[in-house]
Amino acid sequence: MFGRGPAHHLLSTSTFERGLVPFVQRCYIRRNIVLAPQSCQTVVISSEKIYRMGFEFFERRPQNTRKNFQRRHDFLRRLRKVLTGFDVQVLIFLRRVDEFAESLFKELLFRKKYTGALDFTEFLDHQRPLFDYRTQIQTMSEHLGPVKILSYEQACRDGLLRTFCHELGVDPPPDSRAGMHRIRPSPSNFAARFLMRLASECDIDFIKRNQILEFCLSNTWKDNYGSRSSSLWNSLKSRQSFLDEFADASLLEQFSDSVTDYTDCTLSENDYRDIRRLFERWLADRNRCDSSSSRLSSSFPFREKNC
Repeated sequence: MFGRGPAHHLLSTSTFERGLVPFVQRCYIRRNIVLAPQSCQTVVISSEKIYRMGFEFFERRPQNTRKNFQRRHDFLRRLRKVLTGFDVQVLIFLRRVDEFAESLFKELLFRKKYTGALDFTEFLDHQRPLFDYRTQIQTMSEHLGPVKILSYEQACRDGLLRTFCHELGVDPPPDSRAGMHRIRPSPSNFAARFLMRLASECDIDFIKRNQILEFCLSNTWKDNYGSRSSSLWNSLKSRQSFLDEFADASLLEQFSDSVTDYTDCTLSENDYRDIRRLFERWLADRNRCDSSSSRLSSSFPFREKNC
């Protein structure tokens, strides 16, 4: 309907932004939705940006401000206006809030454009509104329509895509798996610890972080560090305190209210040096195998800070 572009995110960003171009973009998307074939009774907009629009994902300062909450409300009002004439229902898959925080941090750490190093504890403090599930749900319910909550963990056990399609009342694709169906895998916490340490010592741009992401998802990583676990939390107590603070926000009985497992978060000097050497070898091998790929041919090693 919308071509090859990411129309689901374009709807979110064009609704949030002001100006003539965003206005034309969201009018175009609405026109295509309205003009959909009569046999199309349900339009699905799946965009995680709808959950966080109004709060700046890349600002290194607290997002819990009156201005940001006002922007959040304004965005949802405009989105509902774009969807005027439609019976809007919101479906949200929630995971345990501490695991959601880890996933969101790694998404930013590995896949988004930013400069410098990231600190997990600072990230938790700055992005507090995103972990307040109850307020988020109430706000969306107020502006968009009824909100239905499902457990992400339970959906993964039952088959994520199958569960999603069941809620929409449509048949899942014939090639979908019954179990967990991940289109885009996530690097481990141990890999995140490596990148956090590296970014604190080296100047890493977006291209190099993409290389590190590929390395941390490669068979080379799995063969050497696939069984290594780690935690992004400084201690079991800090993780439990975070859960306690947002306990009311979990909303689902499937969520455990306590943490009983914890893996030390430190990355030893030996591990750090070994991983760097392994990465350099992996990158050199990739460049030799595909010398024409500009995406993997940037110079290495890293330029150390303060040199």
